[in-house]
Amino acid sequence: MGNGGYGQLCFVAPNQNIVIAATSSFSGMQQLQNLLDLVYEHVISQINHDTSLVHCDGQDKLREYLLSMTYPFPVPQGVSDDFIQLDNQQYSVQDNPQCMEKLGFSKKNQQFEFKLTYEDEAVKSYTFKLNNLVYSCDSFIKDLAVHHQEVATYACWLNPNLLELTLVYIETPYVVKFIIKFDGSTLELQCTSNTSQVEDYTCKGTLI
Repeated sequence: MGNGGYGQLCFVAPNQNIVIAATSSFSGMQQLQNLLDLVYEHVISQINHDTSLVHCDGQDKLREYLLSMTYPFPVPQGVSDDFIQLDNQQYSVQDNPQCMEKLGFSKKNQQFEFKLTYEDEAVKSYTFKLNNLVYSCDSFIKDLAVHHQEVATYACWLNPNLLELTLVYIETPYVVKFIIKFDGSTLELQCTSNTSQVEDYTCKGTLI
C-alpha cells in the first residue's frame, strides 16, 4: 500500500488479485483509516477465491454511479443573477495572514472578475460566473513549490448579502472558498480550505 496526503491511496492485494486506487480530499488521517476499514469489510472479506472478480453488471453500475458524481456546490436561494451592483467596486482590507491589501470586483459580460491585491503589489484574479463553472489556471503552492494549476470556479449568492466563491483545483485534493458578507460600505471576507494547504482567516474590508 502507498498513500499520500489528504487520502490518496494505492492498495494492492496480490492474493485477492485486486488493486484499489482512490483520490480523496480528507482533512485527517482518521478518514483514511475509515476508508481502509471499508475496503477490508466490503471488499477483501467478501472475495470468494473460486469466483471471477469480473462482474459486468457491477461494472456498469459503478460506471453509471461515477458518471453521476458531482461536487456539492451550493444552490442559489432565489437571488437575482444580476451582479451589476458590485461592478467596479474595490475594498481596502484590514490586516490578514495573506498580506492582502485590497479586493475588488469588475463585471465582464455574463461573468465577473474577483481581484486580490497584496502588499508586495502582486495581483491574483479569478473569473466567476454565477451558478456556473468557469475553468482557468492559477498559480498555487503545493508540495512546497508553485505550480500552474487548472482551477474550476463557481459563484453563488446564498442570500442577497452573502456571496460564496468556490475554487476547485483540478487533479488535486484542494478546494478553497471565499465567503463574502456585504453590509453597506463594508464587508467581511472569510477564506476557508478543506485542507491545511491554505490557512483559514477572516478579515474586514471598507469600500474605497
